[in-house]
Amino acid sequence: MSSSIPPQISASDFERVNRLGDGASGEVWRVRPSREIPTLPPEEFLALKIYKPDILEEPNQRMRIAEEYKTGKTLVHPNLVKIYHVDIEAADQPFLVMEWCDGDDLMQWRQKNPLPTEQFLIQFATQMLDALDFLHSSRRLHRDVKPKNINIDRKGVLRLLDYGIIRSLRERSFTEDSPRFVGTYRYAAPEYIFQNSYSFSSDLYSLGAVFYFLLHGKEIFPAIQRTPDLLKAKETQRPIFEDNLERNGPGWKALMDLSKRMLEPDPANRPASAMACRELLAKDIPSVPFRGYFACALTRSNEDDDPNRRELRKQQLEQVSKVIKSRADRNGVTIYFPGEHTHPQGAPDLKPPEVYWIDRERVASADLLVVFADEPSFGVGQECEIAANAGVPIVIFHSSDIKVSRMLEGIAGRIIAKIAFENVSDLANKANQFFEENRSRLNLSRLSREREYHLRLGNRVREFRLASNLSIENLADKADVPLELMNSLESRPEQLTNLSLVNLRRIARALRVSPAELVRDQSARDQEFEDLRNASITNLREYARQQELSYKEYARLKTAGLDALIQQSVSLAAKGTPKAIDEEAWRKFHHNLIEERPNYDQGDALSDD
Repeated sequence: MSSSIPPQISASDFERVNRLGDGASGEVWRVRPSREIPTLPPEEFLALKIYKPDILEEPNQRMRIAEEYKTGKTLVHPNLVKIYHVDIEAADQPFLVMEWCDGDDLMQWRQKNPLPTEQFLIQFATQMLDALDFLHSSRRLHRDVKPKNINIDRKGVLRLLDYGIIRSLRERSFTEDSPRFVGTYRYAAPEYIFQNSYSFSSDLYSLGAVFYFLLHGKEIFPAIQRTPDLLKAKETQRPIFEDNLERNGPGWKALMDLSKRMLEPDPANRPASAMACRELLAKDIPSVPFRGYFACALTRSNEDDDPNRRELRKQQLEQVSKVIKSRADRNGVTIYFPGEHTHPQGAPDLKPPEVYWIDRERVASADLLVVFADEPSFGVGQECEIAANAGVPIVIFHSSDIKVSRMLEGIAGRIIAKIAFENVSDLANKANQFFEENRSRLNLSRLSREREYHLRLGNRVREFRLASNLSIENLADKADVPLELMNSLESRPEQLTNLSLVNLRRIARALRVSPAELVRDQSARDQEFEDLRNASITNLREYARQQELSYKEYARLKTAGLDALIQQSVSLAAKGTPKAIDEEAWRKFHHNLIEERPNYDQGDALSDD
């Protein structure tokens, strides 16, 4: 096998500053290059992992190191540590060069911070769930999530470390047939320890144990130290939570409740995915950051024949992206840029169908689709269609000299703002204003979307599939649906908010059940809300005629009232059963709108049409 980096680079090319840690496979040092190395980033410090010679004698160990390098090199995410180079052929000192993270691991950080703030708890939980969600979307399992593998830098940014026992679901892993357990018993899921069975849910169990440590300052089953006793406890007991921690605030309670669900011994009783965990947290804590997806006509700049114009377009895209990202971050919206993560240069091992499904899931799971229309509609129609079908709000930014096409504007009424800007400074002001003014609207949209339906659907499909002794590949083949769709439906169902009725029928037919058996209670819930909506609209029309409201007043009042009805229906704090809006309630809504905006146009009176 040839070396994975140029042979002229060796471990001796790095000056060792201090040792960062010593693990089972080797030791990690903070280093600085002792000479200029063009293939490495121009950082003052890097991290150097030097492997133990005896570890490398184990079967396939060098191939495992190569997999670790491949994961860290190809997956680009702010909460995953970057890996730059590896040399697995050096006879004396095989090594790996990676990003150096200034700060402490979670174990050290928690000892220094006996009472974490609620803000940090939410920041920690969302960043780690985002990191796992991204890892899982690339069809990889970490299998060793624990406090010592999580770094917190001085800016509060977290990074998940150590990809040594990563398992890829897209190809056979060298750790798949390992004769011994690899991982950390205290944090590993029971099914992984006792049945050598692991899935995305197994990583969620480990992260739930990390949340437990963050909350309590001690690990699960803290009084048990002997490995045989620990294994027995993990097989027969649940971790004991100190419920008095709830007094520290709602953030503590929300993370504790989520951790309890993630630490369920039976994987079927845990949340379906990292994204589902994030949604559960967001329902209790409105400050959980929103997730945005950025779409633009990126491919057009690559196809432009004029190199000067192509370069100008790329510079403009970089400027616009940077401005929108900074204003979004400032207002609690984290935007995902596919060009950074699934673009061929960033992840060359991803095949086109995988890129499509990863990005499709990202759009469907977002709280907001951010579109930069540098052409009237070129290149963003598919993303907008997915977002519209999934109920995701859309905002379009475009320069004032671009006229957005009517086709793009008309997509299912999901566009909540269309913002024209003159220059970068104007864009910065308008973007900041948009994100400031739409927080409550985004939160309402996030709460009202029917992701729970797909969570139930994914679990139901899995139940029928296992009862029929079908593998997921067998079911995809019998139903004549893409395997990627089946994987998403069972492992990431909250993101499939636009599953077609055709595919639902095909899956039901392959399982020999009716579509109604798969969706079960959903139809009743839909009908209940539709009845409330229809009764409310009937009352509104009567009130509008009595008050001789204009159509514009009627439409604005209808929007405000139905938004409130949705909020009432989905709010966990709502008391009793939701009810239709009566005429007195419409009068109050109308009064509030007039107080808010006394001079809006009255227009023509509402007709009987």
